[in-house]
Amino acid sequence: MKPALADLITAIYGAAEQPSQWTDVLAGLASVTRSSGACLVIDDAATGVTEVIGGAHLDPAGIAEYNSHYHAFDLFMENGRKRRMRAPVTVLASNDGISDAALVRSEFYQDFLRRYDLFYNLSGVLEGVNSSTAVYCSLHRSSRAGPYTDRNVQVLEILMPHLRRACQLQRRLAIAKAGEEAMNSLQSGVLLVDAGGKVVFMNSAARRMVRTGDGIVLTRHGRLLANGCDLYGRMRSATPYGCIVRRPSGKRSYFVQVVPVHAGAALPGSPAAMVWVADLDESEPIDPAALQQAFDLTKAEARVAAALYHGKRPAEICRALAISAPTVRTHLRHIFEKLGVARQAEAVAVLARVLRAANAGTTRGGTAPDGDASQ
Repeated sequence: MKPALADLITAIYGAAEQPSQWTDVLAGLASVTRSSGACLVIDDAATGVTEVIGGAHLDPAGIAEYNSHYHAFDLFMENGRKRRMRAPVTVLASNDGISDAALVRSEFYQDFLRRYDLFYNLSGVLEGVNSSTAVYCSLHRSSRAGPYTDRNVQVLEILMPHLRRACQLQRRLAIAKAGEEAMNSLQSGVLLVDAGGKVVFMNSAARRMVRTGDGIVLTRHGRLLANGCDLYGRMRSATPYGCIVRRPSGKRSYFVQVVPVHAGAALPGSPAAMVWVADLDESEPIDPAALQQAFDLTKAEARVAAALYHGKRPAEICRALAISAPTVRTHLRHIFEKLGVARQAEAVAVLARVLRAANAGTTRGGTAPDGDASQ
């Protein structure tokens, strides 16, 4: 394999981790295929909408024109749709299905391609090989450069498995990042540990717990220790394991649950278990605005419901909110009706089930991760 291709393959996988690097990858694709420009294109055959989502060596004004108007006249995409629907296809050359004469006669060429000195097209289908929606890597060159050759097609075919794999990896990394952000919005601590007990990830709540050193600590080697819990003896168990961790400060204990992660033949340092830590000293805070939205409560009803959730009795709610007992009873009746319950305990249970999830992001503000334990 030529050094240029080897370097480009390295760059392709780098773009999976850093999407901003796709511009450099597209420039590299244009170079190795002797193209004047390259872009990523999403094509929806069901709606006929095609959109360029990134490009290299292409006029930004041309990309804007294409997305707003000329995508509807794109003969290259029309040819690609027909070919995809007939049989699985990975690489398409415009001269395989569209004659030069037909292209010259088209509105797409006369009004658009000619102004930007583009004529021939070579595309690789990154996703959606035989479906209605596809993602293309689309390469372009002028008429002076001549049609794409078999060698150009072969080069793109060599790169296609790497381009496709990079797209898959980018999606999986995006999902993992979203999951990390979701875990950082939780009030409970979440840690991932490897088979040796070393922490490989902590969410924001877990980092706060570890920093206090109140019953849960990390050794200087990054291993997790919890007072009175046999964490490591249970990691390879087929069932979760729970225990109470006493806190030297005298605050209420942590409840710790160890859930094995079965990842198959994992590499060293891969997660072997998830450790979930609930702080029994903290009640889950509730935003009354979230209550209003979730259950269609009035502002006053939401304040009463929040006080109810935090364990206040009707008399205590009267004093805390400076309202009369009859008003509290009226609000409670409306709350019960809207929650579909008949008793106070049932109302609290409904709030606990629904709002622990719904309120997590707003109460913690989606705290950004500040680095995992492995750093």
